[in-house]
Amino acid sequence: MITLGEIFNKPKIELFLDCEDTKFYNSCREREKEIKNAVEMSLRSFDTYVQEFEKNRNKLSKWKKEWMGSCMMNLGNYLEYLIKELDKKKIEDYCKLEEKMGQKYIPFMPDVILLMINSYQGAVETDLHWIPDLVLSDSIDISIGNFDFNELEKYLPRRITEIENLFLELKAINYVSDHFDSVQEAIHCFKSNHQKASNLLLLTIIEGLVRSHGIYLKEKQGLTINPLDKRKYASLDSFLKKIPWKKDLQISDMRYGLLTGKHSIYKTPKQDVFSINLTERLGFLCRRFKENRNIILHGEETKYANPLNSFLNFSALKEVLLTIKEYKEIYN
Repeated sequence: MITLGEIFNKPKIELFLDCEDTKFYNSCREREKEIKNAVEMSLRSFDTYVQEFEKNRNKLSKWKKEWMGSCMMNLGNYLEYLIKELDKKKIEDYCKLEEKMGQKYIPFMPDVILLMINSYQGAVETDLHWIPDLVLSDSIDISIGNFDFNELEKYLPRRITEIENLFLELKAINYVSDHFDSVQEAIHCFKSNHQKASNLLLLTIIEGLVRSHGIYLKEKQGLTINPLDKRKYASLDSFLKKIPWKKDLQISDMRYGLLTGKHSIYKTPKQDVFSINLTERLGFLCRRFKENRNIILHGEETKYANPLNSFLNFSALKEVLLTIKEYKEIYN
């Protein structure tokens, strides 16, 4: 267990100050420097959360508090790992091994993915990392708050084609085909530059598909609940979170980290595959997406004809259709 004192004091110590000026010890110094840079980046990101908590403590929604707490935990675990790596013998052993292997020396590779998906701008302000085909440069710019959201328009033609292809694949499923005309209309509205109409249709289609899929899943998983109970599951949030869906979906470790915001290899042994449930697979619908959806449907937001909303809604629809396909392959 690392103490606060170690986190703040250890990076101040020069581990190789009195060592010879040789190629080997210069490599050690380079690795020490890069680890300290990663510590500084992590602390900066952590400090942003502390400031936001202090500034907006009474205004933060429940999902934001939970998400911010989770991100701070992930950053804390990574800091603990970095401080442990900031050890003279560990650094020497690493450099000896690199020297022995004769490979091109890489001082230290910071976990860019962890820092990206746990940054305040990336995780809370935008929460777009559940979308797997964002290119790395866009993801990094989003995470540091330096992104023009009009750039998201470039993804939309491909996204619409993907959705059309998924509907063709899933057309034999009644509760999917029931929405086909509405999706075609949403796409037509978008292409005709009626983006408000397109976004409103997409929001209703997404909820309809998730609820219909939940009814299908309830039968397949043998759950003794009534997903049509409007008192218990009036909101999509409660429908996803309060029903005890089984963990029967397998996804990769990277996909797990992007969907759930959890990057656990610094606290627990690395896993290549995770078992998740419907709540985790579509959890992004209960975060920033839900907040955005609510202010639009409640009439609080009127300027939602923009590339960000279109990208969010078409991407969410794609993920819902992919989820249906993934479960269909399990229970076919």
